[in-house]
Amino acid sequence: MDFLDRLGRAGTGVLWDPGNIVFSGWGGDPARDYQRARALIGHVHVKDPDGTRRYVRLGDGDVDWPAILRRLAEDGYAGYLSLETHWRRSKELTPHERDHPWGEAFSAGGFPASVECMEVLRSWRDGLGSVHDAG
Repeated sequence: MDFLDRLGRAGTGVLWDPGNIVFSGWGGDPARDYQRARALIGHVHVKDPDGTRRYVRLGDGDVDWPAILRRLAEDGYAGYLSLETHWRRSKELTPHERDHPWGEAFSAGGFPASVECMEVLRSWRDGLGSVHDAG
C-alpha cells in the first residue's frame, strides 16, 4: 500500500492473497491488510496454509475464510475469487512443485483436490445468502 500511495492510485487495483500473507511468515495479518487495501481489491486468491509449512484443504488451515467471505460480502465486494489449490489429497507438493505451479508434477491430483475445495468454497458462499439479501 505504501508503494501504491507513492505511485498514485488512479486506476490501480490489487490482488489480495490472505494465504500468502500467512504462509510467508512475515507476520502479516489478513484482517489488517484487508482494512488497508479493501477499496483497491479487485481479485482475491483463495487457498489455505498450515502456518508456513504447507498448504492444506480449504477450511483446514489458518485463514478464516468464512469470516473473510462474510466481510467481503458485507462490503459489497464484486471482484473475482480465484481458487488456488496448492493442496492434494494423496500427496504433499514439494516446495519446488508448490512454487512453480505448472506442469505435470504440480497438476497431478489437482483436479479432485480443486473440486473438493470448490465445494467447500461454494458452501461458504451459499451460506452468505442473508448478507446479500440484506444489502
